[in-house]
Amino acid sequence: MNTEQYQKHLNDHSIGFDVKNNGVHLIVEGPKGYVDVWPTTGKWICRGDQKQGFGLRELLLYITKGET
Repeated sequence: MNTEQYQKHLNDHSIGFDVKNNGVHLIVEGPKGYVDVWPTTGKWICRGDQKQGFGLRELLLYITKGET
């Protein structure tokens, strides 16, 4: 998935984010703070509790329901 598709999915789910480095790095609003996301690899790391995972599906579950 490219960065534009990733951003569209976040927008579709009304999840706020900031774009850094031309979309290579996103900073997403999570349930316990900010989440650093790298759409090109799918990796994400939560700043608040160091929870991490891979993929948009896991990220959406974490943000919307607090689970992965």
